[in-house]
Amino acid sequence: MSEAKRRGKVAVMRLFSILGRFAGSAGYAILLYHSIDPEEKLYSTDPALFRAQMAFLKGQGYVVSSLRPLYRHIQSGTPIPEKTVFLTFDDGLQNNYDQAYKILSAFGYTATVFLVTGKVGASTDWYHRDSKGMLPNFRILSWLEIEEMSAGGMDFQPHSHNHPFLTRLDPKTMRQEILTSKKVLEDRIQQPALVFCHPYGDANNATESVVKECGFIGSIANEMGKFRVGDDPFKIKRMDCDKMLLTHPAEAVLAVDLCLQGTYPSFIRFKRGLAKLGLADKRFEEIDIEESMHERGFPT
Repeated sequence: MSEAKRRGKVAVMRLFSILGRFAGSAGYAILLYHSIDPEEKLYSTDPALFRAQMAFLKGQGYVVSSLRPLYRHIQSGTPIPEKTVFLTFDDGLQNNYDQAYKILSAFGYTATVFLVTGKVGASTDWYHRDSKGMLPNFRILSWLEIEEMSAGGMDFQPHSHNHPFLTRLDPKTMRQEILTSKKVLEDRIQQPALVFCHPYGDANNATESVVKECGFIGSIANEMGKFRVGDDPFKIKRMDCDKMLLTHPAEAVLAVDLCLQGTYPSFIRFKRGLAKLGLADKRFEEIDIEESMHERGFPT
């Protein structure tokens, strides 16, 4: 991306941030990440940029946490502290240990990792398969790494056992995927599995019913937005900070700021419109990649 285009991108992001401050947005931002690595690919965040985002949150006085305060709120109505920001990671990639965990520990932060329990110690073979080669394989955390992170305050919750499209499974297999991931995780780390994250965000009434029957208190939806008090706990919204290919600290900080202001979904829709008009950089703009993945049957 040229310097002129980068400056233009930052200027637009700042505009959306200002609009968000004027409009106001109640609720809590739940940030979603996948991979913390320097590859400049969809779902990757450079470690230096991730550190810059965490430093920004620290400087703004935010309480950065796993989803544990949200569990307490759902279970007993315990108020969530003001200025709380929740961090989540999907899939349980090994670089969540090598990179993210070390950075979070340095700031005194925790996060929730949604783990594919049947792939522990293996790789994200579904990335390459379902994206038709557009995404690489990543190694998944080992149980030893998971246990160390859990002892260090990180929260682990189920993201299914094998990362299938749950709505495409027969009822028995679908239930087995959900329940097995819960039991395996609870047995290994001796912590309750409370919230389920649907692979690909692939959910419907049937999957939500099974999630409830399996004893979960909530589940993650596939809709971007902030969590507001009174929301359906089985349709918890998040905002995926790695939906853009960020290449500069200013972009990284503004991406988080847009999530805090609640204008990140609007910014993503705006960028999608630019991409459709051919005004987005083909290498660096995430929307073109995401649209292509949708066409190939890979929900994001």
